This record gives sequence, structure tokens and C-alpha cells, in this order.
Amino acid sequence: MDGISSNDAVAKDACVSPSLTESGGRVRRFFGLSSSKRLRKPWQFRQVYDGGNKQVGRHMVLWHLSGDAVGNHKYDKTDEQTGRLGVVASKKTGNAPVRARCKRRLRELYRLHQHELATPHDIVFVARRGLDTAQHDVILAEFLRLLREAKLLS
Repeated sequence: MDGISSNDAVAKDACVSPSLTESGGRVRRFFGLSSSKRLRKPWQFRQVYDGGNKQVGRHMVLWHLSGDAVGNHKYDKTDEQTGRLGVVASKKTGNAPVRARCKRRLRELYRLHQHELATPHDIVFVARRGLDTAQHDVILAEFLRLLREAKLLS
């Protein structure tokens, strides 16, 4: 396989939806979450908090900045202005393993639904207490509801 071990090929294809392959004329989408798709600096989060809108849910809070308001950053040329994500979990959420679990769950939901979102956008999800123990279908429903209320789903 052109010098690639079978483990490498499996790992590489794990980030791509199996239904969206190049065969049959379908588009192959990358479902990763590269550093260019993440909010990293405190001023980037502040920009979303100050200029954005807020949607509140039981397990998470969604701050969003979309459309022309998104600016002052460079998109990776391969991103085609898909937007960026920031995830926050305060100490009120729980200890370090709980906060990490909450952030992983929110990042995974975003990663799987990033191609359905309006572009460009900057989104910050703030985890709330109970996110780590909530059922996946409950969190998914709330995640999609908040995005619909924010008019971010395309």
C-alpha cells in the first residue's frame, strides 16, 4: 500500500465519513478539528463574548459570532472559511477529569456536525454542571436545538 502500513491507513480513514467517499462522485470530507479551526487565544474568546450572542441550555451555553462580524483572523486555505470552535469548562463543572470529559464531548459533537453549520462562524461552548453524566442523545438534542435557535445550521 505505497509504504503505508494498514494501521496508518485505518487511522487516516477514521477521520473521514465512510458514506462520503470519492467513489460515485461524492465529496470526501475531512471530519478532523485542526488547530486552525480552534479558538486558542484569550482575545479570540473575548471577541466572541463581547460581540456575539448567547443561547442557554441545561447542559451547555452557546456563544456565537457569525457572518460579517467574524474577522481579525486568518483562515487556513483548506478550511474554506468553515469557522472556529472554542470550548470552556470552569471549575464549577467539576475536577480536572470531569472538565476534560465535558470538553471532549462538546468537541466531538461539533466535529461531527461542523459541515452542517453556516459559514463563517466563531463558536464558544461553555460546559455546565451535569454534562459529563448526561445521556448522549440528550446532549445531542440540546446541541442541535441551540444551533437551530442561533440560526447556525444550514
